[in-house]
Amino acid sequence: MRLINVKAILDISEGGEVDDETQILVEQSGKIAYAILSHCWGRPQEEVHFKDMEDLARMDRALREKLQLRSGYQKILMSCEQARKDQLQWVWVDTCCINKESSAELTEAINSMFRWYENSHRCYAYLHDVSDTIFPTNRGEERAESRILSKWFTRGWTLQELIAPKDVQFFNKHWTVIGDKRSLALSLERITRVPARVLKNGLSSHPSPSVAQIMSWACDRETTREEDRAYSLLGLFGVYMPMLYGEGRNAFRRLQLEIIRMSNDHSIFAWDMAGGRIGQSGSVLADDPSFFRDCHDIVRTKPHENEILRRLERGEDEGGLSSAEPLNTFIVTNGGIQIRLSLRPYRGSPSVFRATLECNRRGSPIGIDLASYESTFYRYLGANGVVRPIPEFREIYLAYGEKVHQVTFKLDARTISYSGFDCCGIFPYDKASSQNSFTLSNAFDLVIIVYANDSVNFARFAVALGCCFGQDWVHIICDEPLDQGTWLSWEDFAKNVYEEAWTAGPDHARKIAETRSEWSLLIKHAHVPRSIWGVDVINYGRQMSDSDGCTVMVDVVQCTGCCKPPTGWQILHGSVKADPDLPGLMIHTTHSANMDHHDLLVDGIQVRFLAVWSSPGLEVTTVGGILIIETSNAKAISSKKSNRWLPGLP
Repeated sequence: MRLINVKAILDISEGGEVDDETQILVEQSGKIAYAILSHCWGRPQEEVHFKDMEDLARMDRALREKLQLRSGYQKILMSCEQARKDQLQWVWVDTCCINKESSAELTEAINSMFRWYENSHRCYAYLHDVSDTIFPTNRGEERAESRILSKWFTRGWTLQELIAPKDVQFFNKHWTVIGDKRSLALSLERITRVPARVLKNGLSSHPSPSVAQIMSWACDRETTREEDRAYSLLGLFGVYMPMLYGEGRNAFRRLQLEIIRMSNDHSIFAWDMAGGRIGQSGSVLADDPSFFRDCHDIVRTKPHENEILRRLERGEDEGGLSSAEPLNTFIVTNGGIQIRLSLRPYRGSPSVFRATLECNRRGSPIGIDLASYESTFYRYLGANGVVRPIPEFREIYLAYGEKVHQVTFKLDARTISYSGFDCCGIFPYDKASSQNSFTLSNAFDLVIIVYANDSVNFARFAVALGCCFGQDWVHIICDEPLDQGTWLSWEDFAKNVYEEAWTAGPDHARKIAETRSEWSLLIKHAHVPRSIWGVDVINYGRQMSDSDGCTVMVDVVQCTGCCKPPTGWQILHGSVKADPDLPGLMIHTTHSANMDHHDLLVDGIQVRFLAVWSSPGLEVTTVGGILIIETSNAKAISSKKSNRWLPGLP
């Protein structure tokens, strides 16, 4: 490491003669006593950088005097003054002891930073914005609160600079000593949430902190560069990795993968314990340290301490386990993180599971929700309902890569007004760019559109549009009155539907994927309770629209009320490609007994199609039980079973 020659700096400051060959920065190796500065960087033009310090002895006197006026130089000078009092000959300061123009040197320095602070004889923590000489004893007091609002406590890099050194001395803006880390440990714990035992004895203190706990200490800290939120934590976890500035939050994902390669601590998956649906469902890795905000009291669990494992070892579960040892090992593969977990499915949602991790909070095991799609399990946020009591141990693959999916739903519900239905509203409100276009993105997103007919017996239903792990899906939910014929507001109905659809989203996505074949039209029917109405939804899918779009048509029809319960999606026709630019559903209004004509409402306009095979400009064909009627300017497809009409092209 490269250290500042304390004597040379003080000689220059005191006006002594300094030889041009004097080395201000000196390479040192092996065991050597040195002080190290922990501080907040000021403006770049106020700091002293590597080139400035390297040329200091040879610099023109006028330039040197100008440099000495910088606030950054004054920090270096005062550090050297304090080092002389402490009988130390060397000081390390991050602003000038690293040649940041060398990417190799910068990478080495960042990976070595924790060790350099840990090996220092004394660390000077300079709080440039604190005037008091005492630390607060009660965080809630107004005067105490003003004292702790030092920028030093909010920066990402200063977390390891607080924990790593054995001896940290705090100084205020006047370089008056406030106290040391050991004597101030309780106050520092209240300010930083780092336990006093860790501040006094380091990360090796017993019990050693879990990954989630360490992450929680960094949750509110900030860095100038987004990547530094990850790089500043390397030493706390004892991992090493190359610096790739420009990678953004992928740096934090790489950090977590490196931790997994070196540790079997399940608490790395235990983020978002408050259930706030932070971030997006998908990857089991967190986006940044703030996701661990509520994890300060999560500790690792040894297998023999886990009640579920004890039950399994006693043979109380059908699958059982001969040994719990496989739970302590998980590895990163190109197919996901391979791990063995205890899973309990949610009732009514066979694709969503509660997984029990090998960590606990105050003695209670920690669980997270996972959703299976194809061969991979994804982190699933916000599931609700009841889980089955008996767990099953399975070896699974957890998704850790960030795949951004986006789909635009084009909703055609123009014909429902002919049956007296209108759109009540859309939930969540910020999902609506219009009433017929919705762009949903990332691993899972959801929007609910509510329709109602208030004129006759109050009929209401909702259409849920979702994108789950890259698969678009659609679902219909019909409303029923509460006791004594009272109804929820449409907003409350939409919120209830949202919660229900959120938990069932992976199942809806899986069913769509299993039913749909290439270029297929999917149709689903549902009866609106206590009414003469039924709802038909036709899903064209992205294959039949464009690469990132999905066209959905909604129509309300009269039915007898004896509809069978919806059985899911049906393939309407396997060889017809739909054209989403044609008008909405073509409603069959009259049908001649001798099949000489069909009257249809085409986008609200009544049109008569003459079903005469020899009629000029008209072609009638049947394919797989579907009647296709084509004129020179329109085309319709009718299912013989339902007499429903919709646009389409071969």
